[in-house]
Amino acid sequence: MFEYLKEIRSADVGLFLAGIKTDKIGPPISMSNLADLLSLEMRVFRTKNIVFNAGGLEGKVGGVAESNNILTKVRNFVKSIYFIRQVYLLYCFVKFNLCVYLFAFVNKQAKIIITQPFLFYTSMLDRCDRLVYIRRGNGDWGCSLSTIYPGIVKYYLEKIFYKFERCSLVYLVDIGTVSRKYSVIPNHFELSDFGLKEHRLEVKPVVCFVGTWCSRKGGDLILKLVEKSSIFSNEIDINVYGALGIESHLNEALTNSEYISYKGTVAKPYHNLFVGDVFISVSKIEGLQRSMIECMLSGCLVVGIERPDTLSVKDCSGVFLVPDSKNVVNDLDYTLTKISQMSCDQRKQLGIANRRFAQEKYSPKEILEKWRKLLSE
Repeated sequence: MFEYLKEIRSADVGLFLAGIKTDKIGPPISMSNLADLLSLEMRVFRTKNIVFNAGGLEGKVGGVAESNNILTKVRNFVKSIYFIRQVYLLYCFVKFNLCVYLFAFVNKQAKIIITQPFLFYTSMLDRCDRLVYIRRGNGDWGCSLSTIYPGIVKYYLEKIFYKFERCSLVYLVDIGTVSRKYSVIPNHFELSDFGLKEHRLEVKPVVCFVGTWCSRKGGDLILKLVEKSSIFSNEIDINVYGALGIESHLNEALTNSEYISYKGTVAKPYHNLFVGDVFISVSKIEGLQRSMIECMLSGCLVVGIERPDTLSVKDCSGVFLVPDSKNVVNDLDYTLTKISQMSCDQRKQLGIANRRFAQEKYSPKEILEKWRKLLSE
């Protein structure tokens, strides 16, 4: 306990995450990578569920190591029972709050970084301008996430959290006009993690969907696109990487599809892509889709729907966006048809342009400087 308090007292910044220790993609790996980055210049305290060197984990990211574990399946079944899940969430969030407030009490100077809006409000913490909240969705401050992640515990904790008036708000991309001032600091990516695999022959492009298979991530749009378009039978293959969601009709349609190849949960799926392949981004709620940037760094083109994070890369020549309108399926079909008619060399050049763009915009040096400026204010 003495060593624990000593670590708190010596810290320049503390990073906190609610939930169990995991190496799954999303907020857990993003907070781990951020802690590693800040540690280059600062003394960082992190809760024990924020792992070290998350970017170097092979064969685990995305839960591959868990997928065939009987204990994990039993745990997931128990958590699927609504009442038990709410009690479990309450336990996680109480523990999270105790960790944050112990840190704030012992170390009265260090900044506190969180990425989940489930901190109990106190005027003491609001007064001292120490709290930094990274909002990973693209909604406005105070816009509840409970419609996306339903549950009474999360709903009420969010309502309490939004009483904070002086915390520093961080978005991953510029989302336009919102109700309060915010900074834009995206995730960073190590270029050394991303190699380039080149097709040796003139081959048709592969479209890649990465993420949990559900409607909020755009799984329903992918099914409509495949049903409407003729290019998936001849000109383009489509692969889906990620866990199945809770919408059984979408899961059944995916696994029974004649034209979609479901790969399951795969560690670092971008390692399976070639320069000139296509990443499709049809999610409705992303703040900054990690897998989109990972695929750009792997030399992939991007086809997506206009939303704040895709618009942040719209100036790159290998990014093709369509409006979020009633004609979105037709527009996506038209765009993919144009890409299917390109030569392999044309697609390769566009993919390499995407890699250069992402390399410059999301470099550790660039992102560390943004954090240094924010935390020194």
